[in-house]
Amino acid sequence: MADRAQAKLALDQHELSLKSRKNVVGTGILESPDGSGEAIAVYVSRKEPKADLSAGDMIPKSVELVTEGMKLEVPVRVFDVGGKFEREKL
Repeated sequence: MADRAQAKLALDQHELSLKSRKNVVGTGILESPDGSGEAIAVYVSRKEPKADLSAGDMIPKSVELVTEGMKLEVPVRVFDVGGKFEREKL
């Protein structure tokens, strides 16, 4: 599993892609529920059934961190914040 620094690096590498997906309002880093390492948190305004999402809007179960010749899968957890936050329209 990823440590905090590795999870942060993975988020840095994948944040723009994750934030461009439907209903995503934020991202972060959190400890895995089983305490085995760190994960990327993706916050959505509303979870939708997979059948209602395009392939490009699906949030992956993990992202790959490639650094210094090493590959590591960093888990991704999705949290429905119930529309409490909306992406600012610029």
